[in-house]
Amino acid sequence: MIEEVAVETEELYNFDQLHEIASGNPDFIKSLASIFLQTVPGDAALIVAASKAGDWQTVSKLAHKLKSTIDSMNIYSLKTKIRTLEMDAKNKINTAGLSVLAENVLETINQVAGQVRTDFAI
Repeated sequence: MIEEVAVETEELYNFDQLHEIASGNPDFIKSLASIFLQTVPGDAALIVAASKAGDWQTVSKLAHKLKSTIDSMNIYSLKTKIRTLEMDAKNKINTAGLSVLAENVLETINQVAGQVRTDFAI
């Protein structure tokens, strides 16, 4: 018997807010998607590296930087996580779990990046 594997098709993000700002201009939206791909996965990887090194100031700053992108792209699964990373790193509390949380953020960002590449043929 062949077992079917469910393919995850859940939309991890949406550009609703950005469409409003861009007045629906598809070139501008594609440009924003491209900028996301060029910057956000790298910043998320830096958060992981900084958390593993115990560099909580860098973790907090990078999480703060990513917060507005996560909000504007409606990446709902990361809204609380990125804020937890930012504040716990800033206050140097609950640091034992921050590396795992950072890795989770990176994994989700990479999944979003894959969807963005597919959606915008980038």
